[in-house]
Amino acid sequence: MRLCHCIGAVPPGAHRAGRRTLEHPTEGTLRLAANPIQMAACPPSIRRLPPRLGEHTAEVLREHGFKAETIERLAGGWTGSA
Repeated sequence: MRLCHCIGAVPPGAHRAGRRTLEHPTEGTLRLAANPIQMAACPPSIRRLPPRLGEHTAEVLREHGFKAETIERLAGGWTGSA
């Protein structure tokens, strides 16, 4: 026996609420995960686009004590592959 007490409790299209599509100026269309917590009084929004590969690397390295010369040297050897 199956319990059907929740049929109709989920509005149509609710399963798609977990994704958002945004246009990135250089990367094209992005499909992003939405905030799983939805509140009517203050709905969550995506305020920033995700960083591109390596976009904040120099900043993070500086915060961890790397000198500018070392960061420059590391950046010069970057191939973009893992």
